Amino acid sequence: MSLSRRHFLKASGTGLALPWLDSLGGFAHAADAAGPQRLLMIALPLGIYRDGIVPSQSGANYELPEYLKAIGGFRDRFTVISGLDHPGVNGGHSAEPRIFSGVPSNKKNFR
Repeated sequence: MSLSRRHFLKASGTGLALPWLDSLGGFAHAADAAGPQRLLMIALPLGIYRDGIVPSQSGANYELPEYLKAIGGFRDRFTVISGLDHPGVNGGHSAEPRIFSGVPSNKKNFR
């Protein structure tokens, strides 16, 4: 069986990259995890009473706004981030799905 130089280089490159694949090394690190990590992102493009969900103070000791009081028992496990802006995301309601990815809003990439 003959092995071309091109085939050898492709196979070598793939073999060298294997240690960096998360799917192959996940079990070694699974025991270190303290529990599942979750991310909840909410966009309300049609509006919400901002004072009801965004704290008026910053820092760890902020007073919980009205809508967050229901989950106040988990206060040490969540972070409220507000005021984010993606300058490349525009287009009104059709741009809503792009707010978390920052993909520019134009007809070429709209799906």
